[in-house]
Amino acid sequence: MPATPNTTGLPTLLLNAPTLLIRPKAISTNLAALRAHVHAYAGSAAPRLWAVLKADAYGHGLVPTLSAVGLADGVAVGSLAELYDCRAAGWTKPILLLGLEQDVLPLADPSIGQVHFVLHDEAQIHTLAQLPPHLDLHIWLRHAGQLNFSGLKGQAYAQAYQQLQVLLKRKIIAGLGHLQHYAYAEDPVRLQNERAAILELQKALPGPLCTENSSALLASPQFAAHTQWVRSGVALYGINPLPGPSPIDLQAAMTLRAPLIAIQTLAPNEHLGYQASYTSPHRRRVGIVHCGYGFGYPRQIGSGCPCAVDGKASVILGRVSMDTLCVDLHHLPHARVGSQVSLWGEHGIHIEDVAACAGTIAAQLCTGLTARVQRHYLP
Repeated sequence: MPATPNTTGLPTLLLNAPTLLIRPKAISTNLAALRAHVHAYAGSAAPRLWAVLKADAYGHGLVPTLSAVGLADGVAVGSLAELYDCRAAGWTKPILLLGLEQDVLPLADPSIGQVHFVLHDEAQIHTLAQLPPHLDLHIWLRHAGQLNFSGLKGQAYAQAYQQLQVLLKRKIIAGLGHLQHYAYAEDPVRLQNERAAILELQKALPGPLCTENSSALLASPQFAAHTQWVRSGVALYGINPLPGPSPIDLQAAMTLRAPLIAIQTLAPNEHLGYQASYTSPHRRRVGIVHCGYGFGYPRQIGSGCPCAVDGKASVILGRVSMDTLCVDLHHLPHARVGSQVSLWGEHGIHIEDVAACAGTIAAQLCTGLTARVQRHYLP
């Protein structure tokens, strides 16, 4: 049976292997929608927005994504290496360094421009004091909050704040604010408690706030609108972080496709896959897809996970292996070797639903794809 003709406009090489299609325009559209969502509740002093590009822009590619977030007020990265990559690519606006960098001495490099640094522990303050004055260095003191991954709390936080005030007066740092990462951003009741705690802290220790992430700013734009900076990661890429519907239209920026490389016909009660992970109840056509956990598609996904074959709805059958997975073709007589299988990001196959089938979150799927997956950026 001849393969399906190439009518996608993509190189044939891409069609013969798992392919990640990335749409920078979708990222730009999501950025504008997120900003409008918050600014609708703001007065004259609307918050500025960090576009979060850590983890290689959530698997979308750090440098290519920079061109899509040009209207952001700054970008947030996870390491000094990513910071330098942004500057080398021509990004001139502020950069927020989120990573757990212990050595702050490299921040004295004047070539890195305006840097906002998340300070996690008291030892970093002593190193900051060794830097020369008049750097464009802004410090965000991280409050440990209920997440407790890093940061300070209680008396240690207050002492660090006072020490940083001294550095601010000496012009070693150019700004000082409060940053918190919520533990319960998707839970409105617990989120309210976390916000109350940081607001109480701010009363005693004045300074700008950077607390709202994608979940928080989508769910509570009224609060986010009156902070000074908001951060968006997953929503920027078209992923809804909330348990219910998103309050704004988000466009998926990433599509994962893979081709059918074979078709099998199972007899009634015939098995499929390792350890007979699927047994056909009746005669059934099954498509073998060139994608598996060796490409980053989760092994824990089983029968019933949605996909689409040439745009038509289908489901995964059996267990995902390293290089292949299987899909149901019993209702798709026109599917053939070479047909394209959409694993997420188009034809109604939402990455959030696939993540739920894997018992994880969409961000892990985006960042977990391996270098074996070919990437193609759409205009």
